[in-house]
Amino acid sequence: MPYHLREHLFPTGELLISDSVTTKGIKYLPFLRRHLSGDWGDVDQYTSDSNHQSLKEGNEILSQYSLQDIGITEDLLTIVSASDREYTVVFFPNDPC
Repeated sequence: MPYHLREHLFPTGELLISDSVTTKGIKYLPFLRRHLSGDWGDVDQYTSDSNHQSLKEGNEILSQYSLQDIGITEDLLTIVSASDREYTVVFFPNDPC
């Protein structure tokens, strides 16, 4: 899964990783780098546009990435950075809160 490493557009804040991401052994750092550089992954155009606007306005930023290349077909790795940029969470959509 090639991606171009660019300068980070915003800080991560505290990084929170869900237990299920850790248990499945997901190597999330390449996806986190993509998220921080403005590659939102497999989101729709509305979400992509919202993310770009959020960079200017300081709103929440959402990215999702397919993991089919590593054999995980049922989940999208999801990364959300809080509007105040105090934390970023890496999780699966069906993870408990």
